[in-house]
Amino acid sequence: MGRRSTDAVDPENEEPDSDDEWQRLLETMEPVPVQLKSPLTLLCNPDFCQHIQSQLRGTGEQILKGVLDGASHLLPALRILSSLLSSCSDSVLLYSFCQEVGLPELPLSLLRYSQESSSIQQQPWYGAFLRELVAVVQAYFSCTFNLERSQTGDSLQVFEEAASLFLDLLGKLLAQPDDSEPTFRRDSLMCFAVLCEAVDGNSRAISKAFYASLLTTQRAVLDGLLHGLTVPQLPFHTPPGAPQVSQPLREQSEDVPGAISSALAAMCTAPVGLPSCWDAKEQVSWHLANQLTEDSSQLRPSLISGLRHHILCLHLLKVLYSCCYISERLCHILGQEPLALESLLMLVQGKVKVADWEESTEVALYLLSLLVFRLQDLPSGRAFLYEEQAWILSHHLLTLEEDSSMSGVCSTRKRKEPSQPIVICGASLCSRMEKLGSEVATLFTHSHIVSLVNAAACLLGQLGQQGVTFDLQPREWIAAAAHALSAPAEVRLTPPCSCGFYDGLLVLLLQLLTQGKPGLIRDVAGSEVWTILWHRFSMALRLSEEVSAQEDDLSLSSPPSLEPDWTLISPQGMAALLSLAMAIFTQEPQLCLSHLSQHGSVLMLTLKHLLSPSFLHRLSQAPQGSEFLPVVVLSVCKLLCFPFALDVDADLLGGILADLRASEVAVYLLQVCCHHLPLFQAELPIGLLTRLALMDPTSLKQFVNTVATSSRAIISFLSVVLLCDQPLMVSDLLSLLTHTTRILSPSHLSFIQELLSGSDESYRPLRSLLGHSENAVRVRTYRLLGHLLQHSMALRGALQSQSGLLNLLLLGLGDKDPAVRRSASFAVGNAAYQAGPLGPALAAAVPSMTQLLGDAQDAIRRNAASALGNLGPEGLGKELLKCQVPQRLLEMACGDPQPTVKEAALIALRSLRQEPCIHQVLVSLGASEKLTLLSLGHQLLPSSNSRPTSARHCRKLIHLLRPTHST
Repeated sequence: MGRRSTDAVDPENEEPDSDDEWQRLLETMEPVPVQLKSPLTLLCNPDFCQHIQSQLRGTGEQILKGVLDGASHLLPALRILSSLLSSCSDSVLLYSFCQEVGLPELPLSLLRYSQESSSIQQQPWYGAFLRELVAVVQAYFSCTFNLERSQTGDSLQVFEEAASLFLDLLGKLLAQPDDSEPTFRRDSLMCFAVLCEAVDGNSRAISKAFYASLLTTQRAVLDGLLHGLTVPQLPFHTPPGAPQVSQPLREQSEDVPGAISSALAAMCTAPVGLPSCWDAKEQVSWHLANQLTEDSSQLRPSLISGLRHHILCLHLLKVLYSCCYISERLCHILGQEPLALESLLMLVQGKVKVADWEESTEVALYLLSLLVFRLQDLPSGRAFLYEEQAWILSHHLLTLEEDSSMSGVCSTRKRKEPSQPIVICGASLCSRMEKLGSEVATLFTHSHIVSLVNAAACLLGQLGQQGVTFDLQPREWIAAAAHALSAPAEVRLTPPCSCGFYDGLLVLLLQLLTQGKPGLIRDVAGSEVWTILWHRFSMALRLSEEVSAQEDDLSLSSPPSLEPDWTLISPQGMAALLSLAMAIFTQEPQLCLSHLSQHGSVLMLTLKHLLSPSFLHRLSQAPQGSEFLPVVVLSVCKLLCFPFALDVDADLLGGILADLRASEVAVYLLQVCCHHLPLFQAELPIGLLTRLALMDPTSLKQFVNTVATSSRAIISFLSVVLLCDQPLMVSDLLSLLTHTTRILSPSHLSFIQELLSGSDESYRPLRSLLGHSENAVRVRTYRLLGHLLQHSMALRGALQSQSGLLNLLLLGLGDKDPAVRRSASFAVGNAAYQAGPLGPALAAAVPSMTQLLGDAQDAIRRNAASALGNLGPEGLGKELLKCQVPQRLLEMACGDPQPTVKEAALIALRSLRQEPCIHQVLVSLGASEKLTLLSLGHQLLPSSNSRPTSARHCRKLIHLLRPTHST
């Protein structure tokens, strides 16, 4: 084909090729989107690909050389290409095709050339050419192969390079005069918004580099956008009597401002569910917030005035919301802007006609919630505006109460320098908030749009915390809550403070319940909203999906926990829900039992899941998750404690225990204390763990097996608990360890010995516990020793070898607290049983133990008698005689009012009589005669079944004391 000059070329008059059907497709010259029915088929056809490549590369390279031949073929080819990029779902095939046809380098090069070449700018098809090029670039940016999760080859690197080239072009375009190429400017800004969306869905590194460049190397883009937003456009509102602007002219004048505001919103709005880009976008928002807080800036008045513009409103609301989200100073400034507050209130009331009223109202509600939260103490009185700001506001023809000198100001008026502040009188912000509360309450109870109901609930919750009152009838708000929870959720914006979609509703429900009439809780607990609430919560946790995954998994190990949908309910929202449950269960405990005891109930399933290690790991990684993790855990523990604090039917309680046992909640509790909670917050979970283990043998075994098979971290944690300054938690753990020694075989007890001896085997933990200031701790320590000494030879050896340890043990025999004396006498008695080498050292216990034979407590006398009986075979006859133990035991056997004490004394005497010296003393005391009288008293009882068990021991002892049995 011959070369042609760069003089004007009319593509309509060029003769088209007619090789095949592809060329006929490419000859579609109408500037409308091409709809391809089978894009994948086209991409798989080598003839089509080669023809497109030939058209794009051949014609494109000719244009770049200044030759405009073939332009008629390039425009339809670009349309076909845009359609392919937008409709084909095969990322690998599509990316390979892009590489072959020279995307994205070719269209970006053509765009740069078009901006620099005056010759091509004179062509009649120049506008369509730019439009199609931008459409191709925009479609390319929206392709999935540009996302990290579905990248193909070097597609991410190519994407970043293309983004940088496009920003260069956009920065130069925005630096040109404001009235130049408005359509190209609009399309490029729309393409920039799509590019921001693609960046947001990418990795943290890519988004960080992209948005950082807007503040540094690509600052021209940001500055151009901010400049474009403050340039006077056609008036947003036409005053009465003013000439009317034609509709086409108005729409054309609004295209660029709308695109600018959309681009700003795309640049700083944090997308829902894509946290990897939030930090990077916050830097942009922070920069904008600083611009908005400057007194001399025109940007803030421009944004505020645009809140009543039917097209700009939504995008400017998003910009303000994003900036207020990170700038408390901007919140305080907006809180003193009557026009801003009035505009937001009018939006909520539906008095501002905007293109996207539903979404605009939602953002306005969240912005108001953020302002109320940040301001805390709502300011009242007068708001001050500088004349400079008032001039700009009147320039946009917003209604103000101004002096006569300000009336009639038009856009051509010369601006004055700011002077003294003008006082704008009006109702205080407090009264505005009262009015706002009433309006929002109506929106909450009457709207059928779920996103608005939840946004209204968020604002009402914030207003309620600030003391603003609003009238909500229970029947209406319960129905509204049920609708909001049951309808599908459409999350378009992250609520204030990183909250979830339902957080505000939960906070509001908690306020309404705790501040309402006493019968209100019963009404809510019996309504469908309570069941709907827990089902929605389980869906947000993706609990049903996880259960299905576990059922489908044939392996022995469970699949990893699914990530909860934090956009629906955040960690703080979970805390609010659990507080709500606590409030209801406290007033309606039977409701708690019915939910917890029902097999497969969503409540029980959810509570158990909230304690699982996999979920807690997810929670700790979530925004503010580590802060609310203890709150969630402790709230769940409180709810699970309800059945154990009530008078519950045995079968009902058994079902609850079986459910907890099946999920190994005892193991969860131990792990959460060890890995997730600070020590001072572990008291409640340890208490619940102890209760489970005491009532359920399987839970006890789960606890012991976890300790035995886990890392040293759990042993270290338990050691710390034993030495902490929380007596109740120490006591609970001692009870758990005692029950372990009493129920399980000695092979499971080595870790308890390790806990008491310490890592250096100095028995510092045991010494500390025996000398503890709290009676309850000493009681449980002696009780644990009593059971452990039945099995542990190591502990017996320590009492003999460790200096002072035995003295601490014996010290409890003289304790002022009877419970301590009882446990200590039990421990010493078991230490004396088959004492072996420890026997002689226990001689020091004889005086104190003898003294306990006269204790007022029956159990103490019984333990003392048994302990003294155990000391007889250890060669301590002289010490026993010195303390007159035989005489005291004989007196108890014959005269103690308690049968169990008599029996213990008789058993002890049977053991002691084996010592010859003690046998002789008993004979000399006339023990046989006295015991015979006691035996006769037993025989006089009316029925042998009612005779005490001591009768047998009495007869046996009489028999043993006869001369034929003397030793």
